[in-house]
Amino acid sequence: RWPVIISDCKIKIKQLKFEKDSKLQLIDEEAFFASSIEKKIRIPSQVTKIEYNSFAYAFFSWIEFPDDSKLQIIGEYAFSGSAIESIKIPSNVIQIEDGSFNCCERLYNVEFLDDSKLQIIGNEAFYNSAIETFRVPSQVRKIGNYAFANCNNLMIIEINDELKIESIAPDFLDYSETAILMISTCLNLNFIFN
Repeated sequence: RWPVIISDCKIKIKQLKFEKDSKLQLIDEEAFFASSIEKKIRIPSQVTKIEYNSFAYAFFSWIEFPDDSKLQIIGEYAFSGSAIESIKIPSNVIQIEDGSFNCCERLYNVEFLDDSKLQIIGNEAFYNSAIETFRVPSQVRKIGNYAFANCNNLMIIEINDELKIESIAPDFLDYSETAILMISTCLNLNFIFN
């Protein structure tokens, strides 16, 4: 079978939906790059990785993952520059790679479930997004360079005392002038910005 790529699609798609029993496991590089999906996307539960630039610059505003999602990795620049407004990251995601939500200027809400397994937030992961508050999941070990830089609507980043964090890049909040970092006791924290 040949991969399906709807990159730079000029046809307006109302929503992207897969069958409930879909066996799709990977959304390949640039599969929906700059596509005109007008409303929402529903990702099949068997998908384990969303690759590089898969939905970059796409025109959808909402994405849904089933409760039993097996997604583990959100690839580099996967949603970069897209019109996404809100996302609930599935529990099994362990890594949000570099630039995954970079320049998502409408993205104001990112939610994690209490049982989130997220460990790494990559460089520029949420750079120049519209996030207002962000609760760092307790399994996170690393927050990369410029992860929340230039997020001018960001008011609060909450880091709780259960966090297993080992390093936070010193410039992870650069140019985010209104952000308040709320840190409880983090016994595992090795490095934090000045």
